[in-house]
Amino acid sequence: MIVRTVMSEQVAAQAIFGSKSKTVVLEEVAKAVQPVSAYAIARVSGLDPKSVYEECAKLNSFGIFKGISTGKNQTSYLYSDNEEAEKLKQFVLSLVKRQRAAAGEESVVQKISALLPMTDYYVSLPYGLRITFDVFYSPAYVMIFVDQRDNAMIPELLKSVESVNKGQLQTREKPSIIIKVVSLWGREFKYDEVTAAPLASNEQSIADGLNYYGEIRDREIIRTLLTRTSDFDLRSVIYKLSAKGMARLYAIIMMKKKVRGKLDNKEEEEALASLQNRKKIFRLDDNFKSDVRNEAIPMLLPNDEAYSGKETLSRAADTVSKVLKSFA
Repeated sequence: MIVRTVMSEQVAAQAIFGSKSKTVVLEEVAKAVQPVSAYAIARVSGLDPKSVYEECAKLNSFGIFKGISTGKNQTSYLYSDNEEAEKLKQFVLSLVKRQRAAAGEESVVQKISALLPMTDYYVSLPYGLRITFDVFYSPAYVMIFVDQRDNAMIPELLKSVESVNKGQLQTREKPSIIIKVVSLWGREFKYDEVTAAPLASNEQSIADGLNYYGEIRDREIIRTLLTRTSDFDLRSVIYKLSAKGMARLYAIIMMKKKVRGKLDNKEEEEALASLQNRKKIFRLDDNFKSDVRNEAIPMLLPNDEAYSGKETLSRAADTVSKVLKSFA
């Protein structure tokens, strides 16, 4: 029932504005504090870039939008300061508010989607990770990344998150909403119709999990990388990693090679070589060492080997320890 109600609001908006592209452009620019480019709207929404560019240019020519140069050959947009543009903006925001009300109880993600354009935030783990070792993967936390340019909105977002997390603590549950204020440059995410929010790609989610492992301690990241690296573009993951994230990925792939004696494919070999070439002083925190040690043997040894005797297990355990000791 909720889905039908929300969809009816969206259909009504499209009936008013004439197309999905125009509806999205009007809504996303209405929520923007910082200028939003047609390129970013098209990339995140998945809409045809030509139609998005045309709608922005048309609204700019009508005086509804004002174009702002934000780089070489790139124009971004905000609503103009004239009375007509302001009235349209408020009407569009009222439609957004009605969509939220139709959805019933408001989540933190819904609050963010009403405050920020889809180009300025994304939901990462666990929803962004669609390829995992565990088909029932559903941890009790959500990690959300917000563009640091939206500093005017951030206090309100953090206040909402603090309220949710405080409620979790009162019920003796771990705080479940993690907000990270960062630059979104180079990050991969697209709008997802099911969750009604921009979601990280699998590669971005893996990178986020490695970069912030100290906070989330989500061992599914380790299990997935030990068993399913061939399902990811590892070069894309490496490009998104911090120094700590690189150290963690390097340890996982190195452990896989040492315990098994080989890697699964050429991409893993290339990733390992790339990380070795970038290696300065890779350090691993104790929590990650402990978690990867606990996951390595059951993930990397086939059942017949894992239970074939103490000698096999002992040899694998020694290998894992040697790999971990090689890190500063």
